[in-house]
Amino acid sequence: ALSNPNDKALVTSLEDKMIEAYGTALVEVKCKAAGGEAVDLQYKMLRPMHVGALFAAVERYQITKLDLQRNQLGAAGGALVAAALKTNTTLTSLDLRLNNLGPVAGMALAEALKGNTTLTSLDLGWNNLGPAGGMALAEALKGNTTL
Repeated sequence: ALSNPNDKALVTSLEDKMIEAYGTALVEVKCKAAGGEAVDLQYKMLRPMHVGALFAAVERYQITKLDLQRNQLGAAGGALVAAALKTNTTLTSLDLRLNNLGPVAGMALAEALKGNTTLTSLDLGWNNLGPAGGMALAEALKGNTTL
């Protein structure tokens, strides 16, 4: 047991730093090894803090297919993915199933899809997008000719 109540905050901070370093290193190694092909990052405990490094590696290594199902992206991570999709020109397939994205991320993704002409496959299953997220996506897809 921890003897000092302040130790818990220190341990939590160290855990967060370790998780961030693990995720950043993992996405770099996986994307580099794939060399322009598919990258499978299912069940890797990726969080919002990893999205920036992930999409930088996706661009750098020209990744075309990315499987992120069953990670821990949540609403914040979904919004960051949406922001990255606005400028990404390499991904043709993205799987975001089971990331608990929620309606706000659904609406952010919808906005990103209005201008994205690269994606041809997007799986958003089991993300609790709700009516607001679903409606926003449906509206965005009316003008998207690649999905």
